[in-house]
Amino acid sequence: YEIEKYKKHCEYNKSYIAFHGTELQNIDKIVKMGFDSTLKKTDKGYYGCGIYVSSEIEYTLNRVYQSLKSKYLTVIMCLINIRFVYAVVEHPAIPKSTLFGAPIKPNCDSHFVTVTHESGFPAGLCERNENHHLAHEIVVRQESNILPYAVLYIKKQ
Repeated sequence: YEIEKYKKHCEYNKSYIAFHGTELQNIDKIVKMGFDSTLKKTDKGYYGCGIYVSSEIEYTLNRVYQSLKSKYLTVIMCLINIRFVYAVVEHPAIPKSTLFGAPIKPNCDSHFVTVTHESGFPAGLCERNENHHLAHEIVVRQESNILPYAVLYIKKQ
């Protein structure tokens, strides 16, 4: 993986730790070649097309646990480098959702959504409840904005 692609984005932007859950068979390719936005996706992208990560490992583990059939949960810890963020507030299931399967908004490098652990839907649109645990989903436009640096293998119980 070309570290220089990532470094050029770091000059003016801020880096954040994020987590990406994936199938075990994708790990080697991602670690060696970086993220590829053309990899098979599980859906069109509720919050837009791109590479989905979360700033909370618990949220990522929960999503991975629900969707993957293997005996291991595989999560890649990454540095994401973003500067121009579009804050998502619309619900992905509304009839006229402008984000479902759509590209990242113009002049932005990512979409940022505060979601509930329970539903995965934007927190601002859910019934307010002190028992809701909030998380953040970030949809990154380009693989050059994500640097994978650790892989976590967690055996399912």
